[in-house]
Amino acid sequence: CMSSSADAGATGSKPKLVKVEYFPIYGRAESLRMLLHSQDIKYEDCPITFEDWPTKKGKGDYAKGGLPHLIVDGKRMQETTEMADCISKMCGLDAKVCAEGLEWHKSM
Repeated sequence: CMSSSADAGATGSKPKLVKVEYFPIYGRAESLRMLLHSQDIKYEDCPITFEDWPTKKGKGDYAKGGLPHLIVDGKRMQETTEMADCISKMCGLDAKVCAEGLEWHKSM
């Protein structure tokens, strides 16, 4: 795993350890990495090679059979919306702020 360059500094509760597991490509995990970085939440980027994926998948940590995974203080999350919600809470963002931003974005 490689640590991000962002330092811990979120306004919400600060986790001790955050990891993002995904293939060594941008893909579905990139928005999570960007959100973590933009909010100065330190995280470890843990790329899983395509060659290693079948073995790792077979160990049972990937119950739904896919990536990305976000691991926060040992809790593994597999759904992208769950991951984004968790990161938002770490940043002190609430659903109302997010909904207002979505409405603004739709109006553009």
